[in-house]
Amino acid sequence: MRLQWHLACLLLLTQEIQAATPVLPGTRPLTVKQPIDVLIVDGLRRFCLRELDAVPAQRGRFWKRDFTSSKVYAKSIESNRARFREISGVVDDRLTALAGKGPEFKEILRLGTLTTLMIRTK
Repeated sequence: MRLQWHLACLLLLTQEIQAATPVLPGTRPLTVKQPIDVLIVDGLRRFCLRELDAVPAQRGRFWKRDFTSSKVYAKSIESNRARFREISGVVDDRLTALAGKGPEFKEILRLGTLTTLMIRTK
């Protein structure tokens, strides 16, 4: 009963605040028929499709391809491939676990197929 009383008070208070909130000059209340999340997702979809349509026209700024031969083509796109390797993390240094020189792994917990390890580097 107490919870219902609190909810009723909260509902009345919310309605009073909404009724007392003035509309700012030059604006009007938001009145839409669809849920706002549907409008946002639809707007994002339109934006993404528009950007994807614009990509082929912009591709020439980043790709300087030479189609005279396969070797020349591979050389002309090498900087793009190197950039892709860098972005995707393929060229990052890896830790090597050498005996006594690499990180130490200690199993802390095992629950079914889940294993938690503590990794200590030297």
